[in-house]
Amino acid sequence: MESINKVCSMRNFDINSIEIIIINGYDNTELLQIVKLLSSFIKFITIITKDMCIKNEVEEIFYETGTSICMSEDYSNLKRADIIINLGDIEECKNITREKTVILNYGKTADFYKKFWVINDIRVSLPSNIVSKVDDRLWELYKVNEIAEILVLHKAGYPVIGDGITSDSKYISKLAAVFDNDGYELDGLE
Repeated sequence: MESINKVCSMRNFDINSIEIIIINGYDNTELLQIVKLLSSFIKFITIITKDMCIKNEVEEIFYETGTSICMSEDYSNLKRADIIINLGDIEECKNITREKTVILNYGKTADFYKKFWVINDIRVSLPSNIVSKVDDRLWELYKVNEIAEILVLHKAGYPVIGDGITSDSKYISKLAAVFDNDGYELDGLE
């Protein structure tokens, strides 16, 4: 989660003590994969969800990693968040969130009146040795992030995201290693 590291350095958050809150959407599998990934380096996670049927899976992640994971239906928990990962609809809770909170938005967008730093997109830059080899016609068909995704997945030995492969820590580590070793960089957050 390179984006979390970048946000922490830009906002001077201590990654060892930040409070991350995830607002669940409609895909419990995606939620659990994100929690599992975060639990490898985050100590405190809160999940806002109305679907408590994932409680057993969340407890398993706690026992495996020791990360403190709280499940709640109460949106007032957002008051203590440093980073919110939105997988659902954040519209109903935008008035609860603190101004210094950073929102990584993977769900429905909401108008925050520039009060918060809402990240709706992450830009990636390709290594210069790859940029020079990309045919100009590809730039007309694909965005830089799409080209980076295709190349990183291919080099890591995966066909496409979501093609029967779960985003476990081994999968993420392999992709992160290719991303870092080959010189890809996060170019910006929008």
